[in-house]
Formats: sequence, structure tokens, C-alpha cells
Amino acid sequence: MDFASEIRSRVTVKQLCQVLGIEINRNGFGYCPFHADKKGRSLKVYDGPPSNFCCYGCHAAGSVIDFAMKYYGISFRQAVARLDSMFGLNLPLTRKQTIAERRAAEAARREQEEARRARQAAIDAQETHFWHCFSLYLNAHRVIDREKPRGLETQISQDYADAVWRLPIVRDEYERAQDALIQLKEGRCKQDAASHEA
Repeated sequence: MDFASEIRSRVTVKQLCQVLGIEINRNGFGYCPFHADKKGRSLKVYDGPPSNFCCYGCHAAGSVIDFAMKYYGISFRQAVARLDSMFGLNLPLTRKQTIAERRAAEAARREQEEARRARQAAIDAQETHFWHCFSLYLNAHRVIDREKPRGLETQISQDYADAVWRLPIVRDEYERAQDALIQLKEGRCKQDAASHEA
């Protein structure tokens, strides 16, 4: 029997939060217990299936077992045993993994880590692109403010005309880069949660 899968299918993150006294609102958001979450509810709990969680503040993510591991500071095996006891699942937790199962689990962990690194590399590249676009946008604004005609008789400079022409273009590029960065970060959070679930 795969005890971890059995626990994930029978216990949700929301149920664990209720037992721990962590309030989750109707939209699935709550205050994250893993960092100083004082500005707003950054913990998102997904009902599933599968049930998982993701914090948009500290990027903690995973399944109900990962939540228990992080909350109590315990190992995977200890978290499985604690959840079994807390929710009265009565699972026979004595069987040890075979060598083949351990190797498969290790290969899956390596694959998840490689995927996580690839997602982070994509985010880093997009973040660099975003800041480049944002700097072009700010620079156009600065030129416009500096070269803006101060009176009816003031001649419009070429720099001002160029900046006014460039502004909507660089603004669109900056906004597209910002949207893409947000989507990548949200995707990372969901993928990290899903990879912990697997």
C-alpha cells in the first residue's frame, strides 16, 4: 500500500489547517504559518483533488504531508505517521520500501529538482527582461519630463518628440513582460505544489 497516496486522498490541507487552528477563508486563502505573514493572506489552499497548498509570499508548497513536515519540522515518515494518528486513518505503517521503490523515488525527486531549476531559470530570464523593459519605460518618462515644452513659444526638441513616440511602445513591452513574469511565478507555485503531490 502507498501510505502517502492514501493519506493525500483522505486528508486535505484545509482539514489539517482546521485542526491546527489556521483559518482559511471561502476563497481558500489564509495567513501562512511558515513566515511572518502580516500584510495579507498569502497562503492558498487548493481543495483538489489533489489537495495542496502554495504560499505566494515564501513559496512554500506541496501536499498535506509537506505541510505537516514543514509545520512540525519533521521527516516525511514522521509526517505520514502523525497524520495517520491525527485523523485516525489506521494505516499499517510497518512495511519498508524495496530497493526498486527507493530508486524510483530518488529518480522522481531528481526529475522534480531538475524541473524546478528549469522553471527558476525561466523566471530569472524573464525577470531580467522585465527590468530592462521597465528601465526603457522610465527613461522615456524622464526624457519627456526633462524636455517638455515650458511655454507656447518653446520649440519641441527632437529628444522629446522621440520619447513621446516611444512611450506607448515601451509601455506595452513593459506590461507584456510584467504579465509574463507573473504567469511564470504563478505557474512555478502551482507546479511546485503538484510536484510535491506526485
